[in-house]
Amino acid sequence: MTNAHRFVAILVSTLLFAACSREPAAPPPEPKAAAPAGKSWPEFVDAFIEARMTADPYFAVQAGRHEFDGKMPDWSRAAIEADIAQTRRFLDELRQHDAAKLNERRRFERDYLEWVMERQIFWDATAEQPFRNPAWYLDRLDPSMYLEREYAPLPKRLEGYLGYARALPALARNIRENLQTPLPKAFIERGAAGFAGYATFFRNEMPAIFAGLGDEKLKSDLTTATAASAQAMDELATWLEAQRSTGTDGFALGSAKFSEMLRETERIDIPLEELELAGRQDLARNMAALKEACAAYAPKAGLAACVNKMRADKPTGGSVEGARAQLKELRQFVIDRKIVTI
Repeated sequence: MTNAHRFVAILVSTLLFAACSREPAAPPPEPKAAAPAGKSWPEFVDAFIEARMTADPYFAVQAGRHEFDGKMPDWSRAAIEADIAQTRRFLDELRQHDAAKLNERRRFERDYLEWVMERQIFWDATAEQPFRNPAWYLDRLDPSMYLEREYAPLPKRLEGYLGYARALPALARNIRENLQTPLPKAFIERGAAGFAGYATFFRNEMPAIFAGLGDEKLKSDLTTATAASAQAMDELATWLEAQRSTGTDGFALGSAKFSEMLRETERIDIPLEELELAGRQDLARNMAALKEACAAYAPKAGLAACVNKMRADKPTGGSVEGARAQLKELRQFVIDRKIVTI
């Protein structure tokens, strides 16, 4: 369970997106400490945003702050712990801003920022994901923003990718140093597959992307850095594979931390017994609905056979063509029902 970057799927704060619309500064700002007492609410928000961007330049690039192109965060244990401490200081400062004295929009901002901070603190500090779960890193290594977002000509974007690729070997060493063994088997499985997948991507896909570059020096640098990145990811995957022999089944948060997770990351404060009961009741309703549907769709077949029949019914031409056809159907549905004017 990661921030979905991370976080793309650390979930991007509305406030952080708002900040991205501003004209970027150059060079990137120096790291800032938590806002001192006495700052106005807008000043506090700006200070938090800039501190987050500086601490996590990868996220900054994803959010559109391209003065951070090519930069990656410091994943040493000391840096991660310092980032957690800074977020705690910002959270303390936020709570000094009395919600009753803010207008409606700023109260929403305050609530949202408090959630963003508490969510990060839970996953990074309470659940110790950077030190227990390789998946914490996987979403933070995706180079797609340089390859798929046409915010600049490809050669310019590949300069950013080059900085990213050159940083990967050191980041891979940080990851290996941070992860505390023995690791849960499920985490080993996910991490080994993910890092090996990056290695395969670097070797098989990246050369074609920069093959047509006219700048031979840039092409050579990209080739070298990408090969080193692939090797670093392979070595990390191999190291994780070697942990299988001591892998554990202890992946669960436990009831206390699970309850805390719900409060801090989902704003759900319900006793687990009530939550389980609601889930089981919902499961029963869905199973009843499934049985009713299968009685019409696949009479005399069991539920498993019914579901397998449904899964085997593939769209003509594949998933992409099926999605295109579905879009036409959805458009016609909107028109026929006069939901909106098109």
